[in-house]
Amino acid sequence: MAFSISSLSPTTKRDSGAFFVAYGFAVAQWTSLSLKLSCTPAMPSFPETRQRLSLLGLVAIIYYSVSGGPYGVEDAVSSAGPLLSLTGFLVMPLVWSVPEALVTAELATCFPSNAGFVEWVTAAFGPFWGFVEGFLSWLSAVADASLYPVLFRDYLVTVWPEIGSGVAGHIFIAVPTLAITALNYVGLSIVGWVAFALAGFVLSPFAFMVVVGAPKIEPSKLLISPPASEVDWSGFLNVLFWNLNYWDSASTLAGEVQDVERSYPKALGLALIAVVLSYLLPLLIGLGIPGPTADWKNWQSGELAVVGGQLGGPFVKSWVIAGAAVSCLAQQLSEMAEGAFQLQGMAEDGWLPSFFGHRSRYDTPSVGLLLIAILVLVLSSSSSFSAIVNVLNAVYCIAQVLEFSAFLHLRRRHNDMERPFRVPCSFQVCCLMLALPLAFCFVLLILPFFAGDWLQVGAIGGSVAMAVLLHCCLEFCRRHGWLHFRRQPPRGLEDILAAQASHFASTASESPQHGSETFGQSDLQMLSQTLTSLAQAHGAHSFHVVLAMEAREGPAGLEKAAQLDRGFSKYFSTFRSTSHPSNLREEHADGSWDPEVPGKASNVKWAVREAHRELLKESVDPASVILTVADADVVFHPRYFSHLTRDFGTVRRRGGGWHEWTIWQAPQLPFRNYYASPACSRVWAYVASIWECGGVAGLSFGSEHFAFSTYSLPLLLAVEAEAHEGDVIAEDHHCYIRCFFYSAVKEAALAQGGQEIPTWRGLARAHLRPIFLPVKSTSVVSDKGVWQTWIDRWFQAKRHAQGVAELSFFAPRLQPRTYAASPAKMQEKMRRNDPKLYLRLCLQQMFGPSAVFFVSGVNPN
Repeated sequence: MAFSISSLSPTTKRDSGAFFVAYGFAVAQWTSLSLKLSCTPAMPSFPETRQRLSLLGLVAIIYYSVSGGPYGVEDAVSSAGPLLSLTGFLVMPLVWSVPEALVTAELATCFPSNAGFVEWVTAAFGPFWGFVEGFLSWLSAVADASLYPVLFRDYLVTVWPEIGSGVAGHIFIAVPTLAITALNYVGLSIVGWVAFALAGFVLSPFAFMVVVGAPKIEPSKLLISPPASEVDWSGFLNVLFWNLNYWDSASTLAGEVQDVERSYPKALGLALIAVVLSYLLPLLIGLGIPGPTADWKNWQSGELAVVGGQLGGPFVKSWVIAGAAVSCLAQQLSEMAEGAFQLQGMAEDGWLPSFFGHRSRYDTPSVGLLLIAILVLVLSSSSSFSAIVNVLNAVYCIAQVLEFSAFLHLRRRHNDMERPFRVPCSFQVCCLMLALPLAFCFVLLILPFFAGDWLQVGAIGGSVAMAVLLHCCLEFCRRHGWLHFRRQPPRGLEDILAAQASHFASTASESPQHGSETFGQSDLQMLSQTLTSLAQAHGAHSFHVVLAMEAREGPAGLEKAAQLDRGFSKYFSTFRSTSHPSNLREEHADGSWDPEVPGKASNVKWAVREAHRELLKESVDPASVILTVADADVVFHPRYFSHLTRDFGTVRRRGGGWHEWTIWQAPQLPFRNYYASPACSRVWAYVASIWECGGVAGLSFGSEHFAFSTYSLPLLLAVEAEAHEGDVIAEDHHCYIRCFFYSAVKEAALAQGGQEIPTWRGLARAHLRPIFLPVKSTSVVSDKGVWQTWIDRWFQAKRHAQGVAELSFFAPRLQPRTYAASPAKMQEKMRRNDPKLYLRLCLQQMFGPSAVFFVSGVNPN
């Protein structure tokens, strides 16, 4: 038996969640808030085991992803002169950095996943374009990471010329790369703090240069500008762009950040200020002071070290060079971390094979880190700085066009989607804000054609072709089963919203109601298949699964929990097990009590009570949780929870509080073991499936139906209505009936107080909505042959027949005295509508007795 609780992502302001309860051949017991149990052990707490990235660590990683210090700006000076360089580093942040940072802040908080911008584009344009975006961005990140070993070596060459080429040059590229890979492997929290600590060391010499050099600036030197015809526009714009982009790259760490809703906007703002100042101030000093560095035409990588030596002597020069080397390593550290976590996020969401989602014992993506390290070593050992910059900029521009387009599309088509951080602009202003960045991207994409730079032209066409080809190959392998994928990738916004939920899941098992059957291998296989289907649901990696065992299961139950933990813990955020004692009792309002009736109702009752307690302890709003009840043999459609999330939001937006009274039902089809079932089971499976499909479909046309077997409802409704009881046998219809009358009585009291309330079906607001994604269950099959299958089916039908008792529970409550507090007009409306519900329940409950009669000829007793 399994249940999961989820609080929705910030995109829905935590208005809903998913709480999944499955039960089967074992019982886990549960109590509502108004009842007291003689023994109700608390559910365990779930400590956060994953290393989280702090705000300061995030600021440092963003800073190093974008800048890392004023290193690499020298080529812009030699391409365009002092005035254009200073103007570019002053204007470009307004034109490019601020819009990109704002887009990142809004979308990263909407979709806090390690897939980052891949999910942004998927939410807007679908999984194909999401994959293309992911491939292009990742390819650009790898190319960017391969720049820093080259820069690291170039700075050291100024004091150690022997390492500029040959074996020594390759060693000074390989050793730092391997060391950075090892540091990333150890853990992301360490990466964040290391990056933050190194930032102080990197920026210290430039702070000294600003203080010492500011009085020596000659303003006339800053105003020098060559003729436009002599400006290397392509080189200038590429270097400028490279030094001020990649604000979106930190979105691939959103799943690892503490308090992502507040951390990302703050971190992006602080990093933006640091980036702009760290570029402008050293350039002002280096270009404004007199001396050999005033010859801007000869500026090249490492020129700022010469400026430091001019102002502070050899010590400051060495300090700048050391800072440059450290900065290169820190930037490579950040880029490799972001690229590796992007691969891990894409694997968890189904774009890439599952082995890319493997996490080391330090909770880091080991396969992704290894792949990136290999590519960085190859690229950095065989390419020059300028060649790498030009290629990665061309690829990155295509990815940015997709990201900006996705932002505008989501603003246009889904403007009502809740956003923890929202760019404070209308859609029209957002279009104007992104017009210049989009134009800049197109300029960078077109320039290579006019300049005859066929390397960039090939990179533009080749990267897109590679993305399309790789996507086709992966889909081909998926269809033929050649590679294992955890799930299908999300198809759009609704799948992604469900995937962002933080799920809390509990799995429990119980002993059968009939006989003294013991736990067997077939039971383990059944529960394993159920958990497999749950693992394939979108967002399963954020589920917190708890295996709620019973003490009466004994050693067999403990062994089952251990086997399931070994097999499924890697698919969920956490996987725990608890042991629930037997011999609980049901206490009533009048002080009397009865032993709990073993069965589904008492199971669900205990589970809801314990889950509700855990939510309150974790400071999670119970109103943000949806409860889903299902049999342990049920296999959910992978998009069941996605559709549930979307429909909850649809009902909520209609107003009137209808989402608080809605129950969702999907048709249950007993075809999971169809080919292993005998003829009698197949016939009854067809009859039951037609009944369920007809009942659910009729809800769209005003018909009536009762929740059965697998359904979802708000957790607070289940708790307040005491929807599940420990002294009844049938649970399915009983839950719906209690919610129905609870809503009727509550609304009647509101009406008596003179409040204007929307009503539906009289005063009762509890109502059923369909989910047209069928869930599969099993028919009764015995491994002892057809005869035993018929006997087992008889016992099942006999148990179902006991639900006839619901008629005696339902009928008396239809009397007018139930609604005595309601106005006369309301009472008349209920008298006309409620008998229809009773008739429907009569027909529905006839299936149990009919089934008993149908197979009574083989009753061994």
